[in-house]
Amino acid sequence: MLGMGLVVNDFIGRINWRNILAYNPVEYFALILAASGVIISLILGIQSLYRWIIDQRNRKKWVKQTVLSSTKE
Repeated sequence: MLGMGLVVNDFIGRINWRNILAYNPVEYFALILAASGVIISLILGIQSLYRWIIDQRNRKKWVKQTVLSSTKE
């Protein structure tokens, strides 16, 4: 098993943080890649949720304005 598999296996169960000091360059690359993937996924998920909430608010305002403007005529 190379790289990612070794890094992932180190984080199952109780984590021994001293194992990170013994990683080779491929394992460090896999660790950085995995951590950045998790961070980017969290950022994109939060951003999408925020955008969805804003869109829902705007949609409610638009529907309210459209219904009011059509009944005034």
